[in-house]
Amino acid sequence: RIQTLLESEMNSVQSQVHPAGMNAVLMDAKTGKIVAASQRPTFNAATLNGIGSAWTNTLTADTYEPGSTMKIFTMSASIDSGHYNGNDTYESGRYSIDGKIVPDWNPSGWGYITYNKGFALSSNVAMAHLEQQMGPKTWKKYIKRFGFLKSTNSGLPGELSGKLQFTYPIEQADSAFGQGIEVTTMQMMQALTAVSNNGTMMKPYFISKVTNSTNKKTVKKYGKQVVGHPISAKTAKAVRKHMQDVVYKSYGIGADYKIKGYRVAAKTGTAQVSNGSGGYASGDDSYLYSVAGMVPANNPRYVMFITMKQPKLTGTKTATQLLAEIFKPVITRALQNSNAKQTTVKRTMPSVAYQTTTYAKRILNEKGLNVVTIGSGDTVLKQSPSAGKSVSEQKRVFILTSKGWKMPRIIGWSKNDVEEFCSLTGLKLESTGKGYADSQSISFEKSISSGDTLKVNFE
Repeated sequence: RIQTLLESEMNSVQSQVHPAGMNAVLMDAKTGKIVAASQRPTFNAATLNGIGSAWTNTLTADTYEPGSTMKIFTMSASIDSGHYNGNDTYESGRYSIDGKIVPDWNPSGWGYITYNKGFALSSNVAMAHLEQQMGPKTWKKYIKRFGFLKSTNSGLPGELSGKLQFTYPIEQADSAFGQGIEVTTMQMMQALTAVSNNGTMMKPYFISKVTNSTNKKTVKKYGKQVVGHPISAKTAKAVRKHMQDVVYKSYGIGADYKIKGYRVAAKTGTAQVSNGSGGYASGDDSYLYSVAGMVPANNPRYVMFITMKQPKLTGTKTATQLLAEIFKPVITRALQNSNAKQTTVKRTMPSVAYQTTTYAKRILNEKGLNVVTIGSGDTVLKQSPSAGKSVSEQKRVFILTSKGWKMPRIIGWSKNDVEEFCSLTGLKLESTGKGYADSQSISFEKSISSGDTLKVNFE
């Protein structure tokens, strides 16, 4: 089940970096139906453990500055209002507005670059210029068109409307890259449907129908509801193209969100966290990281939005890599369940047995294959599939090294992949069900050896 997989991936990331909070929502791009949603902190629904007075539904009752994911809507507004020329250039790095500095995340900048490239690089300076070209009146009109600053009327208690600081030119420019504006996760989901659904914005909904518990008759039905047309279909398609550049251009900063077999449109975000006194918290752990993604990019079936607040990053993985650990398996499973059309690219499996592990990984990665390395040895002893076999990009390929075998996290793997892994390592597989793995008896990172028994349930 998608919800079960989402909870599992959220737990995994939570255990790695212990963020102050996380939200993740998967939505049907065409209807607004919430397919799966989760938050941290959470509580046990059976025992109510964890649902103290401080607990809130952060999907609706928590606001935050979205950071660079807001650039999706700045780009949309600029294109839709007729102000955008992506091949125009500007000087990146720093930009002064009335003596106040708008900095890029790379303060040295990238020299003079086009606005197209600026979006893929997540340049704040580019967005500040776009806001000024539109003018504050036009930009604010689009902010409201996208449904920000008012409740989505989700029906969930305590839903907030958000805030906007918009008095001074620097505040107007800041809002274009997600500072000085506060939003809810439900507002973001609703606004994203306008981009995924070719300009038509859908109201998010959780419940399909309410039935009488006695006679099982339907009391009320809920379904898709159009709540606006903030941009044209042409604009939406153009914005999705720019979001693909974030993932696939060599200079784009979203390569971690590539999914084998599907074209992804995404935008990453990093926002400073408020200190509650009108300023921002300080320190390495004072950020909210996010990603908004749509797949397949050309005709999205699903939209996913994830936030992670103040994780304790150790340097082993970046925030982007951690969010991708939630995004990729969950949205892949949803796409597989819905039989969404894949972009299949065939590759020929090279011979890497008896090569160094470093060389083998490089060769396989260059071919765009999804490599699973088993062990920490310097030399590859076995490979699967064998050399010369035709494999699709989304297919996992395995290389077995000489020592240090540890159990990978196989939640979300197909039954064929698990069987292939067990065959290569000599593990004895005991399985129930069919479909994709949703449990494993040997925990992640535990040492394994040939002859061990692995129990897996597939759903």
